[in-house]
Amino acid sequence: MEYIYRWIRGYIIISISGINKERFLNLCNNHKMKIWNICHQRDNSITLYIAVENIGKILDLRHKTYCKIKILKKYGLHFIFKKYKKRYLFIPGICICMLIVWIMSIYVWNIAVDGNKKITEDRIVKALKTENVSFGMRCKDVNGSKIELYLRKKFTDITWVSVELKGTRLIIHIKENNDREYHQNNTAPCDIVAEKPAYIESIVTRSGTPLIKTGEDVKKGDILVSGIVNIYGDSGELLSQDYVSADASVYGKVVYPYRDEMSMKYNEKQYSGRKRIAFTFKIGNHNLNLTGFPFGYEKYDIIADYSQLYLFTNYYLPVYRIKYNYREYEEVEKEYTDDEISELMKSRLAYFLGKLEEKGVQNIKNNVTIEIAGEKCISKGNIIAVEEIGKRQIINSSQQMEGNNDNERD
Repeated sequence: MEYIYRWIRGYIIISISGINKERFLNLCNNHKMKIWNICHQRDNSITLYIAVENIGKILDLRHKTYCKIKILKKYGLHFIFKKYKKRYLFIPGICICMLIVWIMSIYVWNIAVDGNKKITEDRIVKALKTENVSFGMRCKDVNGSKIELYLRKKFTDITWVSVELKGTRLIIHIKENNDREYHQNNTAPCDIVAEKPAYIESIVTRSGTPLIKTGEDVKKGDILVSGIVNIYGDSGELLSQDYVSADASVYGKVVYPYRDEMSMKYNEKQYSGRKRIAFTFKIGNHNLNLTGFPFGYEKYDIIADYSQLYLFTNYYLPVYRIKYNYREYEEVEKEYTDDEISELMKSRLAYFLGKLEEKGVQNIKNNVTIEIAGEKCISKGNIIAVEEIGKRQIINSSQQMEGNNDNERD
């Protein structure tokens, strides 16, 4: 607080030289002047800080002690006003800027999503926009409970949502569920049906009535585990039927037909070395181009770097700086060698298999072959994999009523 007070009042750093420096300091002390940070320098001079209101007094002491005084630096609000007092628009300009900053601080200019893996940030932002939660809304209109409830209903993979407002930044914290069956109703009566044709490898039934066995072939839509459980008497007669939520893990062997082809010829980019950088500022929906675009380039790559301007960590502004990097190139037609095209086709197949593994598919084997036919390289065959093929299918009320009527007639 003392430093702020001194800065507002103003202070200077002075250098004192002469044979009576000590007497000068004693006189300053006798006159109760505000001095501090007294330092002896190598050139036998003394530097000290003194309040601006004591400048007139030290001039009198200088004549008494025959010391030489030199002003080194000036600090404080007093000197700033003195410097800009003839620039009449400076102070109003500062006030206007502060007013603009305050006005912008009451709106949301950045929406960030934290914790998402499967659901992209763009999807969440677009979904929030339908609920009038978007850039430019007033901070006081942000309803965290409403946003949390909406996101949990909109995205069934989201198990937990928290909304945090920091400055002009709205942060959505979410947690996703990795169980693909989490969002389905586990209490309503349902069957387990086949998602795709498969050869049954294994089945583990936790509830319901299994209708298939290991080693059987099933078609898409076949009921694997029924949600209808028959209850029989001691003599084997059907007493009643219960409708439950079927639960089972059914793994089947699935065949994926695979075909991919590439041309032996391709165009390679050869960069000329000519580059150009262009800057654009985006304010709301308006663009301000600061440099020209390289229309003289016939073919070029563009790399755009977007960055939103901000004053502090969480004080974002509705202004984006876009930096465009242009690189000119020419296309030269080339042809792959047999080894190069084979490696490319193998890497594309490996990428396809990797995508299947991310979905929980276990690759058993593949009989994909690669052959070159004229100007094309063709990769084709079948991929045999094991995966969970069952999905829940709700038993509708008409089926339940029909079953109940049959029991009554019996």
